[in-house]
Amino acid sequence: MLINVDAGSGLEAKFQAVCKTPNDANLFAAILQGGIMYRRFQESQSNSELATVLDGARIAPRGDRLEIRVALTDDQMNALIQSSTFAVRM
Repeated sequence: MLINVDAGSGLEAKFQAVCKTPNDANLFAAILQGGIMYRRFQESQSNSELATVLDGARIAPRGDRLEIRVALTDDQMNALIQSSTFAVRM
């Protein structure tokens, strides 16, 4: 897996997973898209900022690779931090 993060103005993260075959990349993309759609629906009532970020996530199979891109503005990042989105719950 390759991970690129650009933390200039806002944050842009790109994850690229190398799969065994293009079919694996396509299947993985479909599963992730469904999972993100489900999670976005769950968060739409309680954490609208996270729902917006998930809505902007881009998942695309590219041959034997799967590419996931997520971009956040500074305001979105601050809102996610203030709402304890990244906090570990025990």
